[in-house]
Amino acid sequence: MSSSFQGTAYRKQRWPMVVAATGLVLLGTGAFAVDAEAVERMVSTIGAILLAVAHVGNWRAVSQRVGRRIAGAAGCGA
Repeated sequence: MSSSFQGTAYRKQRWPMVVAATGLVLLGTGAFAVDAEAVERMVSTIGAILLAVAHVGNWRAVSQRVGRRIAGAAGCGA
């Protein structure tokens, strides 16, 4: 989690961290706080999807940042 906080500060984008934290809370809730199997499955699935969305968003943000840095170093970017 500490690398997520550092990445959020570096990229100035907070939404991946917020979505990931929400997903983790839902996964934990589904695993430990829900008794009904159907509800547990639904809450855990939504949490896993949110966590995956956050990972993709974080990857895209990092890829764009690295791409701009490489283009700037090569003299191709503005």
